[in-house]
Amino acid sequence: MALTYLTMTDPRLILLAHKSFIVGGYAAQRLGYQAINKLGLVNHQKRPKATGGAPNIKAQIFPLLTRPLPDHIHATTTRAALNIENPETIPIIRD
Repeated sequence: MALTYLTMTDPRLILLAHKSFIVGGYAAQRLGYQAINKLGLVNHQKRPKATGGAPNIKAQIFPLLTRPLPDHIHATTTRAALNIENPETIPIIRD
């Protein structure tokens, strides 16, 4: 998905992908964070267990839900904010 998002050239598809992947993904992560906090599944004082070998899926997913992602993400893409959506040009952004 990430490579598809990065190689898109149509501004409408980029905006649709941004809304669905980025905004939707952040909202889903925050919803999961709120759910596990209300269920009392997170103990922020407890140190993680020592690991050896490949971690299971629970060990990979659980740390993603222990802190919420920010909710103040941009509604538009960076290309739209900088007004460089023309796929025929290569923008050079300088200081």
